Amino acid sequence: MYNSFVEPLIKIENVSLIYDKGKPNETKALADINAEIYPSEYIVFFGPSGCGKSTLLYVIAAMQTPTTGRIIVDGREISKVGEKGITDYRQNSIGMVFQQYNLIASLSVIDNVSVPQIFKSVKPKDREPKAQALLDRFGIGAFSRRLPSELSGGQQQRVSIARSLINNTPIILADEPTGNLDSKSAQNVTDILQELNEKDKKAIILVTHDPNQLQYAHRVFHMKDGKIVRQTINPQRPQRMDAQAKEKITKTLSGGISSALVDVLSVYPELTESRLKSKAVVNYLLSELDTQQIDRLERLVEDRILGKISKEDFGAALDDPIEKGGAGLNYQSAKKIDASVETLLSETDIIQKDIEDVGTDPNALNAVTKEIETQIIDVLSSALSDEQMTRLTDAIKKRISNELDRDGFFHTLDLAVSHGGVGLRKEIAKDAARRMEILLIKFKDFTD
Repeated sequence: MYNSFVEPLIKIENVSLIYDKGKPNETKALADINAEIYPSEYIVFFGPSGCGKSTLLYVIAAMQTPTTGRIIVDGREISKVGEKGITDYRQNSIGMVFQQYNLIASLSVIDNVSVPQIFKSVKPKDREPKAQALLDRFGIGAFSRRLPSELSGGQQQRVSIARSLINNTPIILADEPTGNLDSKSAQNVTDILQELNEKDKKAIILVTHDPNQLQYAHRVFHMKDGKIVRQTINPQRPQRMDAQAKEKITKTLSGGISSALVDVLSVYPELTESRLKSKAVVNYLLSELDTQQIDRLERLVEDRILGKISKEDFGAALDDPIEKGGAGLNYQSAKKIDASVETLLSETDIIQKDIEDVGTDPNALNAVTKEIETQIIDVLSSALSDEQMTRLTDAIKKRISNELDRDGFFHTLDLAVSHGGVGLRKEIAKDAARRMEILLIKFKDFTD
């Protein structure tokens, strides 16, 4: 459990890196980066080529010096430790894995793995058993006396990983380690990194543009144009940070975002905002369709949300066959989904008109609350008492103002009236809370 306080292993504070500063060709590679990474976390820096993710990794590795800001690792500010301190940091704190394996062609596999120990003046009788044990662990022990050129790409990358581990550092920095590998070798390397994180408790910091790698991370930092534009928490992995840090990050992530959107964002962190919205709506509407139909439907809903497709064209496309660009639904399903989407959009449009004024117009919050209240009452199976209505209204206002998150809103609806709740049956409360989140989808920034 990670409820007690955990000090960040790495702190990145206001880091910027500018090439050719003050010259006509000045380039800002990193722009005011802030992040904290905790012991034994699996972190991914994710983004397109040229977004600054590898540059940030090299700054953490002390291979590049930031123009402004600082990197603090295990309590030490890297820029202030001096040359000897940098050497100690590289030898005892970090191990590096590159896309290019960077093996020395003239040395045997076991000697390549032993290189970091050679720089620490460890004797052959002490370093070679360590190197051999690592090679054995990764299934290439039989090749220890061969040259790198005699190994496949996947095998060479495993040698590179073994080399990064020989000094038993707490941090592994991996720059696109699967970029030059076939799918089978890439999965093998991915499995090794996951094992190092889960079993050896190594902190893994991985740079990638491959969305398939995101599922292994505890957290993902999304980068664009030298900036971290957002971060996502993987709900499938127990977090390594303490509860206070997680709560702080979660609030930063969700700050006004519908929880339905946050749920989808956690599972599909690489998607655009509009695609996330469409996926949330489709998840709400559907139970089971085949993958191709769901993907096509999401794209159609996205176009409808963005206003790229009219109501009429949207309805027609739902039952058009897949090969003609439609969703391939039968007539009844298409009709039902068409009506549901249009109803949801009209409901959120009505609320949107007033939500933008919340915070400046005291009447706007009441108007929004009243409209949402009407939509939620539609899912209830019986009338509410005056006391229950008062509690529901209060809960809606608190959800809008972010005083309650989705779980808190559900708990209030589910809680007995005698204990201060609305007193709905659990299943009804669940449906109402789900409805609330869908109604919030279209105004992500309503609390800004």
